[in-house]
Amino acid sequence: MPLNALALVLIAAVMHAGWNLLLKQAKHKQVFLWWALLIGTVCFAAILITRLALPPLIWPYVVGSAIMETGYFITLTWAYTIDDFSLIYPIARGAAPVLLVLWTTLFLGEPPRPAGLAGIILLVIGLIVVGSSSIWSSLLRARFSARGIIAALLAALCISIYTTIDGAAARLVSPAPYTVLVLGLSALLLVPFVLLRYGQRLLVSTLRTDWLRIILVGIIMLLTYILVLQAYTISRVSYAGSIREVSIVFAALLGWRLTNFSEERSRAMQQTTAPIYIIGDIHGQLKRLLHLLQDAHLINHKHAWTGGAATLWFLGDFVDRGPDGIEVINLVMRLQGEAAAAGGQVSSLLGNHELLLFAAYRFGRRSTGLGSNFVSRWKQNGGNKKDIASLTRAHLDWIAELPPMALVADRLLIHADNTLYLKHGRTVDEVNVAFKKLMRTSDALAWEDTLEDFARRGVFIHKPEGENFARRFLTIFGGQQLVHGHTPISVMLNTPAKKVTSAFVYAAEQCVDVDGGLFMGGPGFIYQLPAAQEAAEEP
Repeated sequence: MPLNALALVLIAAVMHAGWNLLLKQAKHKQVFLWWALLIGTVCFAAILITRLALPPLIWPYVVGSAIMETGYFITLTWAYTIDDFSLIYPIARGAAPVLLVLWTTLFLGEPPRPAGLAGIILLVIGLIVVGSSSIWSSLLRARFSARGIIAALLAALCISIYTTIDGAAARLVSPAPYTVLVLGLSALLLVPFVLLRYGQRLLVSTLRTDWLRIILVGIIMLLTYILVLQAYTISRVSYAGSIREVSIVFAALLGWRLTNFSEERSRAMQQTTAPIYIIGDIHGQLKRLLHLLQDAHLINHKHAWTGGAATLWFLGDFVDRGPDGIEVINLVMRLQGEAAAAGGQVSSLLGNHELLLFAAYRFGRRSTGLGSNFVSRWKQNGGNKKDIASLTRAHLDWIAELPPMALVADRLLIHADNTLYLKHGRTVDEVNVAFKKLMRTSDALAWEDTLEDFARRGVFIHKPEGENFARRFLTIFGGQQLVHGHTPISVMLNTPAKKVTSAFVYAAEQCVDVDGGLFMGGPGFIYQLPAAQEAAEEP
C-alpha cells in the first residue's frame, strides 16, 4: 500500500474517531447523526455546484451507495435497540473488512496478496480485541442476543457493499462532489425513517440543543469520507477500506484519555458547591411541576433551564393519575439537553408507571397470565388514555434507557421502597443492565412478574425489620442514605397530602421519602441534598 494512501487513511481514521466521540455525547445519537449528514452536505454544497458536469454513468454508484448508507443507518439503529453500543459497533465495523475482501475480489478484481490478507486478518482480530472488551464479558455472562449479532452483521454487510461501490466510483469521478451527492441523498432517504421513529419535536429540540456540535461533526464527517475516497484512487480498496476501521483503536485511546481527564475534572468539581436537587413522583401534574422548578430557580417563565451547573434528578412516575404525563416527559427530555449545554445535569430514574405504560403500549390486551391484560392493569393503576395516545417512538426509546437505580453523591436513588431491585442484581450496574434487557424482551410473563414486584411498597418503614433491611440494602448497593419516591409521604404518616411540604427521613435516618403526593393534591417540594458539595455520578 502506498505511503501517501496509508497517510490519508490514518488521518481519516483519527478524524472518524474524533467525530464519533462527539457523537457519543449526544442524547439521541441517530437524530444527531442525521442532522450532521444533512448540514454537512449543505456546508459542502459549493463543491457540487462547481462540479455539476458529472458523467451520467456515476449515478448508479451514487444511488447504490446512498441506499447502502441508509441501510447501514437503519440496521445499526435496530441493533442498538437490541444490544449495547459497546457490543454492536465493534462487531459491525470489525466484520466489514472480511466481507470487503470478498466483494473487492469478485467485483473489482482486487484479490489481496497473501501478506495483505494476513494483515487484514490481524487487523480484524485487533479491532475486536481492542474495541470491544464488552463482547467477551457478554459472552461469558450469556448476556448477548442472537438478534443483536445478526443486526450488527447486517450493518457490516452494508458497510462492505457501500465501500466497494465507493471504491469503484472514486476511479471514475472526483471524490469531493461524489461524497456530497452520496451523503446528501442518504440524508434525504432517511427523512421518513427519522420522522416516523423520532418525531418532529425531537428533531427540532436536538438541533436547537446541539447545533454547534452537529455542524462540527457534519464538516469532519464529509472531510473524512473525501480523504478515504481519495485513498481508494491510489490503493487497493480492500486495504484502504480495512485500515480505515483502525478508527476503533483511535477511539478507544481517545476515550481512555478523555475518561482520565473527566475523572480528574470530577475530582476537582467535588470541591464546588453546585447544588443537587431531587424530585419525586409527578404523575402528570405539569403545572405544579413548573411552579416548583420556577420557585427553585431551575427554569424561567419561558420554562427554559436556568439552573446553570446544578443537578436535578427525577425519581420516576411521570405519567398516569394526572392530565399531562407525556408533556411532563417532553419537558424533562428538553431540560436534559438545555442543562447539559449549561454545564448542569438533568437525569431520571425509571418508575413503575413508566413500565406500566410501556407494557400497555407493547402488549395491548394480551393476557398477563393472571386473569387480566396489560391495558386493564395500566388503567387500574390510573392509566390516562391521553398519555398512551401521545406516545411516540422517541418517548419509548427514552423510557427504555432510564436506569432504575443511581448512586449520586453517596446517596442511593431508587424509585420504589421495595425489594424488587435485589431480584435483578447485586450492584447498581447489574440492576440497570437487567432492566435494559427487560425493556427489549417480549416475554409477557417476565413483564408481569416485574410489574407485580414494582407495585409493592413500604419495606423500610417498620421497626426494627425495616431499619435492618435498609442497612443491608445500602451495604449491597452502596451509598450512605437511600432516597426514594413511590409511596406518598402522606400515606407513610397518615396525614393529608396538603400538609406535606418537605421530605420524610426515617429508618434511623437511612431512608428519605420524597414523594410529595402531587396527584393527591399535595403542594409538592424539591429536595436538595445536604451534601451538595459532592459531584453527582450518573449511571
